[in-house]
Amino acid sequence: MSLLEVDSLTVRYGGLVALDEARLRVERGSLVGLIGPNGAGKTTMIDCLTGFTPATSGTVVFDGHDVTSLPAHRRTRLGMVRTFQSLELFNDLSVRDNCRVAASDPRWWEPLADVVRPGRKAVDDAVLDDTLASLGLSEFAGLRPPELSHGHRKLVGIARVLVRKPDLLLLDEPAAGLDSAESRVLGRLLRAKVDGGASMLLIDHDMNLMLGICDHIYVLDFGRVIAEGTPDEIRVTPAVVAAYLGTDAGDEDELLRESVSQSVPSTGTDTR
Repeated sequence: MSLLEVDSLTVRYGGLVALDEARLRVERGSLVGLIGPNGAGKTTMIDCLTGFTPATSGTVVFDGHDVTSLPAHRRTRLGMVRTFQSLELFNDLSVRDNCRVAASDPRWWEPLADVVRPGRKAVDDAVLDDTLASLGLSEFAGLRPPELSHGHRKLVGIARVLVRKPDLLLLDEPAAGLDSAESRVLGRLLRAKVDGGASMLLIDHDMNLMLGICDHIYVLDFGRVIAEGTPDEIRVTPAVVAAYLGTDAGDEDELLRESVSQSVPSTGTDTR
């Protein structure tokens, strides 16, 4: 059984169909990408998978549990954790303390536990240090977000969810606002985490990033999955080029070679 199995997922807002019987699989230890033009339904998909948007129909099964009707916090506790396009970092806290706060999972009994065990920590220091080191953030641990570059703030947002040691990490546009060099660094870091055993679902507009590091890619257009496959297979799928460039069928192969096929970065890593 796949770690995440999505079948016939549909989301309607009145007469608008944002997702139309979408399907998706994420295997353990893999990096799966979800791409599509603006308005294709990518954000609706991740919101629905993580419990922030209710499904009209269809199923979401995570680690053998049907989570279709579970609220967001229940899915998080099962090990499905996401990032958001907006960073929402605490500007008055250090990078380290931002991660500490994100690792906490408040329960009703926690005030009592704080009385019995004052100074207890939501996350082990070793886990926190290892997470920051794996993203190249160790030297910035004592700084506050306003003192960091945009690229490093993005990495802090990822560190805040990784420190929870999720079974599945869902990343919503982590490369937004990054330049090419920063995006390549991000890609190498994400690929290294997956090669180390993590499982990820990545949503982004950066085709260099997506085609360069993903194991498997799904393509959404108008709420429907129009293609899926390895990056090499996606590069030669005419429907994908048509969705992105609006080409006629006779022009797709040529435009594909000239555009999408050129979006593979030279990172020096195993791009799979």
